[in-house]
Parts: sequence; structure tokens; C-alpha cells
Amino acid sequence: MGYKEIELRVPIAHGEEGIRSQALHSAGVKTGSVTVLRKSLDSRHKHDIRWQVLVGVSSPELQSGTEPPVPSIEPEYKKRDTHVLVIGTGPAGIFAADRLARSGFRVSVLERGPMVEARKQAIASFESGGSFPASANYCFGEGGAGTFSDGKLSSRTKGIQPKRDYVFHRLVEAGAPAEIQAMTHPHVGSDNLFTITQKLRTMLQERGVRFMFGQAATAFHSKGGTITAVETPQGPVEADYVLVACGHSAHDTQRALMAAGVRYQVKDFAIGFRAEHPQELINRAQWGKPSLPGVKAAEYRLACQADGQGVYSFCMCPGGTVVAATSE
Repeated sequence: MGYKEIELRVPIAHGEEGIRSQALHSAGVKTGSVTVLRKSLDSRHKHDIRWQVLVGVSSPELQSGTEPPVPSIEPEYKKRDTHVLVIGTGPAGIFAADRLARSGFRVSVLERGPMVEARKQAIASFESGGSFPASANYCFGEGGAGTFSDGKLSSRTKGIQPKRDYVFHRLVEAGAPAEIQAMTHPHVGSDNLFTITQKLRTMLQERGVRFMFGQAATAFHSKGGTITAVETPQGPVEADYVLVACGHSAHDTQRALMAAGVRYQVKDFAIGFRAEHPQELINRAQWGKPSLPGVKAAEYRLACQADGQGVYSFCMCPGGTVVAATSE
């Protein structure tokens, strides 16, 4: 079995079968497996916009080449009696719980808000003129602050490929489109996030993870410089280790940590602004035309240097609703 990696420029109308056919043809073989390794839209030539695709072709007809090993950080399971309490069900908390459970720890997850089903109902009620629920809104509840966004998965951090692949693999297992593992700027998709959040919870529960919804961390008990229990409105929860992933809006939990002697370090913060453009304007600027078949929206970002400081737009959200999502 030989292996070869090939760069392709594929018409945007080509689906998976079209990419496979072109890849086999470029490799000079008739049979074999094709894996899309990277995929991005090449719109430099407005008259000929195509997908830029890196594929790996494995075939018995290839005389040389071996598929490179994929670095993996899948943990080795070893049953342990150690109990770890994770605070928060955002991405940091959920994937920490996943990692710990797969390593054999006993894991509990504390979340001040409700499960995502109840959270969705609370937000719908608020948007229809109802009262603002303090623990079930755009910031708080299962899935964290990004549950009702479009699920961008881009990161400016370098050297995280194994960790990135680990998270993406879990998301695909939970129902995310497989293309996120290859796309340059992957999005889970607003329509998918709700069900993916539910599925991630179910996957963790099947591994023995216990979820405690509607319970905020109100105080921390320590002994000898080590946190031994976390106080909640329903009583204390004892743990050997506590992993705090409460996000930036849980001010009361952060004050409780400070009161328990946990040291905080000041960090630079970013100031956001909103720039609104008609989607067709962006499409024409990037593509030279108002739309492309099979491509939802053109991507872009604004960036400049101002007095030595980098100024850039964080994300682009085609469609959707702009919400002042304060937590209080």
C-alpha cells in the first residue's frame, strides 16, 4: 500500500465524490482511499474561484510512500478513586471532564445554569418580552456563552494541532460536520450547537460523569492550602481536586475564590466594536459576485496597526442577531 499527498484546486460545485475522483486521477490510480486533510476557499482569481484542497491518497497501485503517523493525545484509561469537581459546562469544563473521565477519574460537573433544553426555553421567553433569568441566559447555562453563537473553532494559538484534533474528534462524535477537521476556518454551525451540546453531555454521562445543574459555586473550603470542598446552595460538594472553568462572567464565583486565598493575576483585555455590512457587499468584495453555490458566506477580517498596537476584528457573523449579552 502506497501513499501520496496532493494539492488540488477543485471547482466549488464538486462534492466529496468529485474531490475523490480528481484525487485518484491526479495520483494516477484507479482505486484507493482519499482523505481530505485541509480545505480552504481560494478566491484570489475572481473569475475562477475554487476549493484549495490537500488530500492524502492511499492505494495498492502506488509503489511508494507511507501515511505519516497522526500525533494523538488520547489518554490511557486507568481506574482511579480520585474525585475531580469541574465548575462550568463551557468548552473548557466539558472537554476537561471528557479528558478526566477517559483517564479513569471520578468526575462531577457543577453548573449554575440549567440544561441546554431549559436554557433555550428561558432565552426564547426573554426575547418574547419575558423577565431576564439570572442563571439561564446568553452567558450562563449548559454549553457556556458560545452555545447560541455559530460555533467558530478558529484559534490564533500555534502548536496545538494534537489538542485541536482531540477536540474536533469529540465534536464530530457528537454530531458536528466531519468537514470541521479539514476546513481552514471551521464552524460547528448555529443549527448544530444545540444538539451537539446535548450529545456531549450524554457521552460524558455514559462514562460515569455526574452533572449538577442549577448549582453555583458560592464558597470554597480549604485545609492546608488545598481546596477540599465547594459550597453550593444545595450544600457542600467534596472533591480531591477542583478545576474551575467558570468563564469571565461568574463574578461571584471569582470573588469566592479570592476570599479563599486563590491568587489572581491581572491580564490584558480587549475592547470590542461592531462593524455591520450587508452580506452581499462582503461577498462581492471577496468573490466579485453576490453569491457562490454551496458556499454560505464570504469570510473576512479587519486588521491594522494603530500606534504600535494590533487592532483586529475577532469574528464575522453572517446573519444572526446582535445581542448585548451582559450577565447582570
